Amino acid sequence: MNTTSTQRTVGIAFPSYYMPADEIEQAHKTLSELGFSVRFASNSAMKYGHFAGTELVRVDGLAELMAMPDVDYILMARGGNGNLRMLAELDWNAFTQNTPWIGFSDSTVLLNARAARTQHSGWHAPMFRQFRGGLETEDLRLVIDILNGNPPSGYGSKHLSQVKVLKQGATTGTLWGGNVASMRSLCGTPNMPKPQPGDIVFFEDLFTNDWHVDRDLEQLAQAGFFENLGGMIFGNFSEIFEYTAVPFEFTMREVFERHSARINGPVIMDFPAGHEGLNLPLPIGKTVTLTARADGTTLSWEN
Repeated sequence: MNTTSTQRTVGIAFPSYYMPADEIEQAHKTLSELGFSVRFASNSAMKYGHFAGTELVRVDGLAELMAMPDVDYILMARGGNGNLRMLAELDWNAFTQNTPWIGFSDSTVLLNARAARTQHSGWHAPMFRQFRGGLETEDLRLVIDILNGNPPSGYGSKHLSQVKVLKQGATTGTLWGGNVASMRSLCGTPNMPKPQPGDIVFFEDLFTNDWHVDRDLEQLAQAGFFENLGGMIFGNFSEIFEYTAVPFEFTMREVFERHSARINGPVIMDFPAGHEGLNLPLPIGKTVTLTARADGTTLSWEN
């Protein structure tokens, strides 16, 4: 990993929850010590309910960063909620620049909508808030590589030895997805991606009922999102709990296997990306190749 930047400029956007000043200071310190110039959106200190300002304020903050010619990447501050509300106020004609966006969780909405509407890819990866403690994990170091212009080009046995193959095969297509609840929230909107034959989707989630995950996947399937998919990747599903009043009685693997039957191509689970554990960066909106065999799994792309 190259931990020294050539004075690259990173814009920090606040499209979801607000972030306390002490957390902003801690994460800012990490990036500054690595040599990055950091530009904050104008709504970085605002609070409207649990949001970092109203929808229009958050859209304006993101648009201002996009208009700054010296900003090389835009790193979302944190997740939570609020991106979907922004989409109703967002004019994609003002977001034609190719400045890459980096985020996950609630940022799933923005990453997929942008890729679908403008064909500009972004990174499903750790956000600004995750840098409060320095560079403790490999996924954070990979984000620094991205910010330095040295992004990863895929993963193999080093990172995917614990992945479980539900269906073998290989496919090449555009990668979509992220948080499954956020993807489901795009159903019925003009910002929902329309996968082409061979495309691949990635899903993860945190702190929800087991049957909520199944319901989200079912809605996506019935909305036609799975029809052309050639591959599916299930990442980290952390703190998934059972509704004890009426137990669901299906494991997550059984849920994934049921939905993988709808996919004509490779399906894997336990990919190291999501809210807990490693969150390996994934290029949303970019063409990738997924190969899943009994002797191993690879995911690769060109930068």
